[in-house]
Amino acid sequence: MRFAAIVSGDDIKLGAEEIKQLSAAESFTINGQLVLLDGKRFDYKRLAYTHRMYELLFVTNLDNLDKDSKKFNWQKHCKGSFKVNRINLNLDLRYLGALVWHSIKNPKVSMDSPDTTVDFIGTDSAVYVCKLLYLNKERFVDRRPHLRPGFHPSSLQPKLARALVNLAITKKRGTVADPFCGTGGILLEAALLDYKVIGSDCSAEMVRLCKRNFDHFKIKGVCSQGDATKVKITADAIVTDPPYGMCSSLHKSDRNSLYKLFISNAYRQLKSGARLVIMFPNKVREVGKFKVIAEIDHYMHKSLTRHIIVLEKP
Repeated sequence: MRFAAIVSGDDIKLGAEEIKQLSAAESFTINGQLVLLDGKRFDYKRLAYTHRMYELLFVTNLDNLDKDSKKFNWQKHCKGSFKVNRINLNLDLRYLGALVWHSIKNPKVSMDSPDTTVDFIGTDSAVYVCKLLYLNKERFVDRRPHLRPGFHPSSLQPKLARALVNLAITKKRGTVADPFCGTGGILLEAALLDYKVIGSDCSAEMVRLCKRNFDHFKIKGVCSQGDATKVKITADAIVTDPPYGMCSSLHKSDRNSLYKLFISNAYRQLKSGARLVIMFPNKVREVGKFKVIAEIDHYMHKSLTRHIIVLEKP
């Protein structure tokens, strides 16, 4: 099946990598915010940085749009009522609607609740005609760190935390661990995807705040105090954001030593094929014996860029 997706302009590379890892696509292309791929159906409703997911119907250009539309089997793809949208395309909606209207039997338009939505998406050189499969309405803003009862300023935004979990692509209903769990932002997003979650942190206060958040969101997770370089990790994947930056009391050399010891501990305990997704400060790269699957630099603001590494145990 051919898919297309519009990813968030906040971080196009991270959005594209999420799709790539979850879909295991046979082919993969990025064109601005538009991601194109061939492959089997996958769980795209869990994506964080994707706004709209489509079935790609056909590709044309402005000169051939009318001709190619008339050749296309709209009847097969438009069931019930329909509506059309245009994205980055300066064409009359009535004209685009007519392309579909005149190609199906008993056409019916519904602007409020269509059975089929067709988007015409323009780029510099092509027009992508797509059937909407999923519109992302996830309310990440409702789970922002300052709205949680257990708050700390170092907590990740839920959208980013969800993306990190997606990069781990652990099996459904598996277990996700975060040995630097803080207030539990990553574990919260993993639990909302129906994973079992296990967290630990060296700070008793962080563990207390994490448990408050678990209770607030009715998460049946486990959280305890522990040293990430020694704690036993029984999980299908590890997703974590270790301490760094202004909020950390660690000296840079101590911090780098912590990363190395943690990576070694994680490698010893994860099974072959399991993944570790970790965020480092910019220009920090510690992988130990793991195989590198992907690396993404995630820009936060002028003084902070985070380096995301997806690792897999051979």
